[in-house]
Amino acid sequence: TPTARDIYRVCSAYPRLQVVVCDVDKSIPRLITPLLRQLPNLWLETGGFRTYRGIEFLAGAVGADRLIFGTGLPWQSVGGPHAELQYARLEPAVRAQIGAHNLDRLLATAACYEQRYDRYAPPSSPTPPHPPARLLRRTGRAGRAAGGPRH
Repeated sequence: TPTARDIYRVCSAYPRLQVVVCDVDKSIPRLITPLLRQLPNLWLETGGFRTYRGIEFLAGAVGADRLIFGTGLPWQSVGGPHAELQYARLEPAVRAQIGAHNLDRLLATAACYEQRYDRYAPPSSPTPPHPPARLLRRTGRAGRAAGGPRH
C-alpha cells in the first residue's frame, strides 16, 4: 500500500529518526510485521490495534522491543486496551516492557538527541519565549486568553 511504502521510505532514508505508527486497525499485522522486522527505527503504538491476541502475535513475531502501549484516550475508552495488555499471554517482564519501559526508552532517545543538539547550538542562540503566566492561569494552556482574539 502507499502508506506502507511511505513508512518504509522515510524510515530507510532517515535511520536515526524514530517513527511511531499510531491509530492502526485490525488489518495492520500483514503490513506492519514485515516493516517492523526490517526497520529498527519503527515503533508501533497499540492504541487502535484491536485484534484478538494481536499484541501477543506482534510480540512473538517481531519482539516486544518497539511496541508501545496506548489507549486512544480521550477518543476511546481505556478499558479495552488495558484489558488486552493485562490478559495477554505474555511474561510479566514483557508486559511491563510494552506497558511502560519501551516508551521510557524512546523518550530517553529523544532527550539524548536534544542534549546533543543543545551542545552544538551557538551560545548566543535565544531560547524560545514562554507564554505569559497570566495566559496560562486564565486558559490552563499556552494560547489565547478566554475571550481574547483568535489568530
